[in-house]
Amino acid sequence: MLKDLTFKQTLLLVYRAIKNHIGAGDDAHLPADDEHAGFLSADGFEKLRAAAGERTIADYQSDLMTLEPGHYEVNKPVNGPATAVGLCEAEISVSGDGRKQIWLLESGSGRIWYYNTHIGGAVMLTGWTRVFRNVKLWEGDVSENNQELHFTMPAGGFEMIKVRYKSYDGTIKTQTFGSGYYRIGVNDTAINIETTTTVDSRIQLSPHDNKQDWLIVDVRSYRHNVNGSIDNITNSAENIKLHILAIWGVI
Repeated sequence: MLKDLTFKQTLLLVYRAIKNHIGAGDDAHLPADDEHAGFLSADGFEKLRAAAGERTIADYQSDLMTLEPGHYEVNKPVNGPATAVGLCEAEISVSGDGRKQIWLLESGSGRIWYYNTHIGGAVMLTGWTRVFRNVKLWEGDVSENNQELHFTMPAGGFEMIKVRYKSYDGTIKTQTFGSGYYRIGVNDTAINIETTTTVDSRIQLSPHDNKQDWLIVDVRSYRHNVNGSIDNITNSAENIKLHILAIWGVI
């Protein structure tokens, strides 16, 4: 009993207890689990950092299919999308019965991919699926020649360009153009009042050298006659103007 000890003996007893506890190192307390309180283990500490959003730097060319669940930064991952040949950010989650989901962001290009593995009776597509994003570059209402469209960012890094415009009858339409573009032609055909002719309206966009500011260079309408001839009616009363309303970069 402590009450039977002198002050010096009590102090020595406490000193030895503290010294033994410190000397026990990582074995002084059991790590906490889902049933017991305890100290946070080194492995638990790493998982806590990952849960807080900190990424683990994975080995060079790590296999995405064998990495443990977590947040990773991996260079040239194995078993990833064909375009993932550089630095990537990966989010990996799994369920207890083997289902796995992976979100992958290509750091350099900004491409996003999703991978799903389903185990069970339902039929589910597997493999990598591209997740496209639309970034608005410009919005307004333009239908005249030689007007500059100042984009919010350079358009050269986008794989596709999406254009929204108002048609001859007031309906809103959208067209998407693939990579390698230098001229974008938005075309729309209207049936004229006379059943013998049609009117084709066209707007073409051409980029500046830096591909950031785009210029509407050609706004025209043509009348297609029943005999096969074509008349330029851009400056006539029959001219049907298209209106460019918005442009997105697609990545």
